[in-house]
Amino acid sequence: MKSRVIYFSLLAASLWMAATMTLASPPQATIHPFVKGSFTQIQDRNNGKPFLLTFWSETCSYCMDELALLGRMQKIYPGHEIVIVAADPFLDESVIWQTMTTHDLQLPETWVFSEHFPEIIYRDVDSRWRGELPLTFFVDAKGNKHKHMGVVSEEMLRAWFEQPEL
Repeated sequence: MKSRVIYFSLLAASLWMAATMTLASPPQATIHPFVKGSFTQIQDRNNGKPFLLTFWSETCSYCMDELALLGRMQKIYPGHEIVIVAADPFLDESVIWQTMTTHDLQLPETWVFSEHFPEIIYRDVDSRWRGELPLTFFVDAKGNKHKHMGVVSEEMLRAWFEQPEL
C-alpha cells in the first residue's frame, strides 16, 4: 500500500511538472540580432517572394494593436511571410516570446535591434526614418517596397494578402 501511495505521488508530481513546463515554454522562434545590413539580408532571403516586415516596441501601444491584428491575419492568411522586428535594443528574449504568445503570432523567427546606437539601423533601413513606430514595409515579389508609418488597418492588410500575385 505504501508503495502505491509513493508511486501515485510521484506520478502526480511528474504530471504537474510537465504541465507547468509546457505552459511556461516559449514558442520555438529563433531570435536573430537586427544590425546594419539585416534589412537587406531579409530582402535578399525573400527575393522573388512578397513579405511584410513591421518594426515594434515593447512600450508602443499602437505596435501592440498592430501585432494583435497581424496574429489574427496570420490565421486567416496562412503561408504569407510576416517578419517582425523589436526596435528596443537588446530586448530580453522572454519579453519577445511573451509578446509573440500574447498576440498569437506563430513565426519561425523574429528579430531584435542589436546595435548600441539604433540610429545606425534607422538610417540603414530608410534614410528618412527617425525611429517612429510602428513602421511597416510591404515588399512585393519584385522587391518593390511600400513604407507605411503608423498602425496598418485591417483593410490594408486584407488588400495586401488578397492580391492575386501573392
